[in-house]
Amino acid sequence: AASASPEHSSAPRSVLTLLQRIALDVADQMPVEQGWSEVGPRNTATVVRTNQSDSSLFGRLFEGSLRHELLKRGSQASASIELFRCIPLPLDPSIDRSSVRLALETLCSKNALDEFVESANSSHKVAASQRVRFERLPPILVLQLQRFSTARVTTKRTFFVAEKNLTPVELDREMSVPSALLSPSVDAESVQRRYVLVAVVHHLGESLE
Repeated sequence: AASASPEHSSAPRSVLTLLQRIALDVADQMPVEQGWSEVGPRNTATVVRTNQSDSSLFGRLFEGSLRHELLKRGSQASASIELFRCIPLPLDPSIDRSSVRLALETLCSKNALDEFVESANSSHKVAASQRVRFERLPPILVLQLQRFSTARVTTKRTFFVAEKNLTPVELDREMSVPSALLSPSVDAESVQRRYVLVAVVHHLGESLE
């Protein structure tokens, strides 16, 4: 049989090389935690902790970061930077129709904590709230709609079942991440916030079975 042309023989080799590189990037060593203090408006300080990962091929394409802020009355605000390569988006089961943009806004909305947290200086309990914003957006943004949740069922015995949220979600061909969802340290005019939809993976059925 005739041997394959160089163009044909190099294609599968290139794919295998890329997959091997991605596998090595995913198996990188655990990142090192770092911390610093930021000064915001009115000289308010925020303690920030983050994990820095290596700048690999896979990381440069898919890796972004979220800023988790904890606000406590009478105490210094704290924030942590969480690296991500896929973002799970919550879906509100009480609405008739949702969208990816609405799910992003829900993720980044400010939420009051149900329980009180103790102050670092005393046993006095103070009200607290938390919010999430984008610290860095990746070139390729991977989102996962949280369709399934766990419900507790008690009859003669207690067990848990998976329930699927069937709320329709609008998928726009193009989407821009609103500047209001960005961290205050991010310049909305200088970062890439526009994305084009290229693929959708859809789960068929109303259960995991």
